[in-house]
Amino acid sequence: MDQLAAMRAFVRVVEAGTFTRAASSLALPKATISKLIAGLEAHIRTKLLNRTTRRVIVTPDGAAYYERVVRLLTELEELDGSMSLSQASPHGRLRIDVSASCTSVQLPLCFWVLQIAPLPG
Repeated sequence: MDQLAAMRAFVRVVEAGTFTRAASSLALPKATISKLIAGLEAHIRTKLLNRTTRRVIVTPDGAAYYERVVRLLTELEELDGSMSLSQASPHGRLRIDVSASCTSVQLPLCFWVLQIAPLPG
């Protein structure tokens, strides 16, 4: 079982109120959502949702689990986002291979420009 996918499906079911709407918003078959939730409940050995033919009712344990899972998924998304940002900025050593005629005029000019307008990051 993909626990992370099951947690995301659980959150969508709670927020959408039905398996059908959750499945639609996640672009997954309703049966897949049902299997993910059943697998999650079996994994944590706790009933999270009471299902009727018309709606889904969150159990008290399910409500507590939902609050913690929402925080966990939010933190995970922030972590992923911060890692993406750190890789987007250039960093490291830059080596430049230039001819001797370039080094006397153009290279000092490049260093001067970098001093007054440093690269972001």
